[in-house]
Amino acid sequence: PFPCPTTLREVLSGVVDILGKPSRRVVAELARFCDDAQERQDLTRLASREGRDDWDALAASGHLSLLELFTRHPSLSAVPLAA
Repeated sequence: PFPCPTTLREVLSGVVDILGKPSRRVVAELARFCDDAQERQDLTRLASREGRDDWDALAASGHLSLLELFTRHPSLSAVPLAA
């Protein structure tokens, strides 16, 4: 979806919306990269049907963005940036 080679700066500034609401599918994928089991479980639940009320509450409060998810789940720092 973007030219290669590219820089992380180009991806984050022109391709990825770090302040927008991610899809549940993206959140479920991110959960796989949590090093912390509780954080992984929290994100998995948030992305599930059972977590719908939590999802709606976070979205309504404006606290459902990639930036917020990375801030609230520090073990997401393990997301690989290279293929």
